[in-house]
Amino acid sequence: MMTGSRGQMAGIASPLTQASDGAVTVIGSNTLTGTPMAVQEISGNANFAQGRWNVGTAKTGSSTFTIVAGSHDAVHYSVYNDLEVFPAIGTLSCNSGKFTKPNYVGGTAYSTEYLGASTGNASVTFDGNGANVSLMITTTGAGASGTVNLSGTVKTGNSSYISGGLGGTGNGGMVAVGDAGNSAVNVIAIYTVVVANEHKTSYSGIATFTCK
Repeated sequence: MMTGSRGQMAGIASPLTQASDGAVTVIGSNTLTGTPMAVQEISGNANFAQGRWNVGTAKTGSSTFTIVAGSHDAVHYSVYNDLEVFPAIGTLSCNSGKFTKPNYVGGTAYSTEYLGASTGNASVTFDGNGANVSLMITTTGAGASGTVNLSGTVKTGNSSYISGGLGGTGNGGMVAVGDAGNSAVNVIAIYTVVVANEHKTSYSGIATFTCK
């Protein structure tokens, strides 16, 4: 899953190129190239990899653009293993999550406000209908904060759901679940949050929660 200043996308992460520090720079046909090149907020393990393309030439979908440090352009990604078999019926508690710094995508913001900060909480309950995700994300930036409720149901392990709007149009996001190993699951969300200021500044980012 990917999001940022040029839109959102999801698909199969093949081919995939990952550096020794965990940074991913090739995700299918989406690439980060150039000198200099930088990836920030790198996190993950054997089951997922997450980060934010911060400097370089980014190609995502049909767009190719240059990301300069300090600009509002960014690409956030999380690649993960599909959850092919849902766990037995029950509720899993999630950790506090790993977040990229969300970037400004709509409304008005000064250059010092192009990046925000996010926190959140999640849980997931499995039943005969799929993975019922309870998910809230709060973003602070441009002197204000806002919260998006991304609760919903993932029907199958290789699918996702969309809640609300994306890409600067309003609060919303896309949520999927992945295999975290040892009967645990990852909840992955790309999101947009509009903070409560007069400029209706909106931020987009990505988060991964591990639940067991």
